[in-house]
Amino acid sequence: EDNLLRANEQFARARRYVPIEPICLLDSLSLLRFLSRRGLPANIVFGVAPEPFAAHCWVQAGEMTLNETLTDANAYVPIRIV
Repeated sequence: EDNLLRANEQFARARRYVPIEPICLLDSLSLLRFLSRRGLPANIVFGVAPEPFAAHCWVQAGEMTLNETLTDANAYVPIRIV
């Protein structure tokens, strides 16, 4: 768990220097690869909100939400975990 949190913090610090707006899918795929290259397993969770319709994704390791707040992730109903 400590390694996951440390790696997530490293990614978040490096992400600040990328000159594009945050995009959940791009950021989640990048974080997933970053973690994978360090031997840290995680998944991308895809979720939807019904009214108004919205779709979102984030990275989770077990029950730990990494690149999204738990409050924001809970606003979506998970429909697919990859």
